[in-house]
Amino acid sequence: MATVDMIIAGLNACLTGNSNAIRSALDTMVAHEIKTGNHTVAAKFRSVLESHENQVISSTRRTYAAKKILRSDTPKGMSEQVVVHGIDSMTLEKCVLDVVLKMIKEHKNRERLQSYNLDPHHKILLIGPPGNGKTTLASRIAADLGVPFFSVNGDVLSSLMGETTKNIKEIFTYSAKAGGCVLFLDEFDAMGAERSGKHSDVGEAKRITAFLLTEIDALPSDVVMIAATNHQELLDRALWRRFQIKLELGMPSHEQATVFVSSTGKRHRVEFSPRQILRIVKHTKGKCIAEIEHVCIEIITDMAMSDKPDLEMSVEKIVGIMD
Repeated sequence: MATVDMIIAGLNACLTGNSNAIRSALDTMVAHEIKTGNHTVAAKFRSVLESHENQVISSTRRTYAAKKILRSDTPKGMSEQVVVHGIDSMTLEKCVLDVVLKMIKEHKNRERLQSYNLDPHHKILLIGPPGNGKTTLASRIAADLGVPFFSVNGDVLSSLMGETTKNIKEIFTYSAKAGGCVLFLDEFDAMGAERSGKHSDVGEAKRITAFLLTEIDALPSDVVMIAATNHQELLDRALWRRFQIKLELGMPSHEQATVFVSSTGKRHRVEFSPRQILRIVKHTKGKCIAEIEHVCIEIITDMAMSDKPDLEMSVEKIVGIMD
């Protein structure tokens, strides 16, 4: 069983409210029980640890949302958003979810990695067609980490010589000084186009890409840089190699769409029946997540505005109109 010293360390951590210390104490207990062959006890400690981490994630979302301050010095092309819903509110493929949760765990336990002279993964490329959750995923990662979410739009690009690199410099400097954040670069292919490609102004592309490479290499590991692209083939190869994690968010499968329709209904206090879910999923086959959500919202809105709300009638009405 866990030694007296381990138990005392755990109690002290709980009494002081130190989340990192609580996690460390529980980790130590788990390792000790496994080493001594007490796997049942280790499993119980691990269950407590997972429960604690979920509570910490929820708490960090609430804490950041409560303290968000409107900033007047935000660089051109950058906006700050507060997101309180985390990864658990999304419908993701298991392979994608596993990678994201592993990355979040690394950031929550950066002290362990740093003790081995390692940093958490913090450069992520999201690939896929529009409307399938790239922006949403980036924002949900920020929520689970309890850090600001900075989104960069097309205003960062300028036709004036040198203006684009100046904007990029300001954005990366601002993010590095934030003390932990998620920096989301949408439509990254427009910023980091292949330097010798037919799709770009080669001279300007070379200058911007070379500058981007320098800024990305200098980015501290507490800045999670997430770039999104619909056209990975346009990205410069050197930039491509800078990303430690590459995730593809494709069109939803039948199973994903089914789960998404159900969860969308529940989020709006509506319980779609299995038959209604199947009807919606069949109707939206081949559609992106955003389009499926639009259909669900239209159905719920139609029902809410009816004098005699009837979910079945609203499903048939909206799906029938869109057929």
